[in-house]
Order: sequence, then structure tokens, then C-alpha cells
Amino acid sequence: VLRLLDYEVRAVYGGEEALGVAGRYRPDVIILDINMPGMDGLQAARELKRDRRLRGKLFIAHTATDEPLVRRVAAEIGFRRMVIKGSQALIETIDALLELPDECRFDQVTGRDE
Repeated sequence: VLRLLDYEVRAVYGGEEALGVAGRYRPDVIILDINMPGMDGLQAARELKRDRRLRGKLFIAHTATDEPLVRRVAAEIGFRRMVIKGSQALIETIDALLELPDECRFDQVTGRDE
């Protein structure tokens, strides 16, 4: 769907693969599935955030469940939003975040910027 909307996309199928691709490609937005096989999206985000080349990039958690603990941990790591799978919200979130100033913070309860 993102390709149809003219976004340039690099798909990976695990956390370890995400580390390699993101470091070479340097995307504007990094969408990580919280429950990826092998290294999960939370651990992958921690590792990616250590890469200076990816500083300031937007991180979005994509998940099948909305659990308060996962939402809190994702916010602490630096995800800008958590989006539930199967909703139109992912595309709307990407569009909105690309237009937001960097100082907008993640709201742990709603997933909305303050």
C-alpha cells in the first residue's frame, strides 16, 4: 500500500535484517513490528537508535495488540507512535509525522503527539 502512495519502501522480515537495511538506506521513517521473529521491534529500535546516522528519524511501532506496558516501553525507547495493525491509521500517521516538528512528544496513553 505504501508503494502505491509513492513512498519508497524497504521491507525486511526480522530485527537483525532491519539493522542492516536501515544503516545502509537511512530512511525518514522506520516502521517496526513489535513481534518480529528473532529480534523483536523493541530491541531492534534500541539498536537502531544507537546508530548516529539514524538520529532524528521517526520510529513507528506496528503491532497487533495495544498493551499498556508495550506502549510505555515503546515511548521510552523513542517511538513516535504506536499503530494497531489492520487500520488505516498507519498511512495517516506517516503523513502526519512527516509534517510535525521534532519537539512533539509521544503521549503514552493515546499515541497522539502533544
